[in-house]
Amino acid sequence: MTANYPASILPPNATAVERAIDRASAAALERLPVYLIRWVKDPDSCPLALLPWLAWEYQVDTWNINWSEQKKRDAIKRAHYIHRHRGTVAAVRHALVDSPFGTDIVEWFNQNPKGDPYTFRLNVY
Repeated sequence: MTANYPASILPPNATAVERAIDRASAAALERLPVYLIRWVKDPDSCPLALLPWLAWEYQVDTWNINWSEQKKRDAIKRAHYIHRHRGTVAAVRHALVDSPFGTDIVEWFNQNPKGDPYTFRLNVY
């Protein structure tokens, strides 16, 4: 009697142990609903217990396990913008939203005397 397993992506030279693991995991994965991946990758619908791993995947720079659930979800949502605009004043402002400190950013053209072009000073208080 042969079981009807889904197609494998293992190479032809896979060992018997690798094939057994492939069949066992395929059976477990086959029972999962298709929408599950989209559900856990969305910061708004991801279960609270999985948020730290989603934050790791999105490369959230600042994370605190004591934050509220909404603050964690917001940090994950901001990560894309921060990484896309990294090095800009706007990205620094977005990244500092979760900082427990007060901050003030002074761009080079607003400094007295003027600073080096395309730089800024970050005051933390």
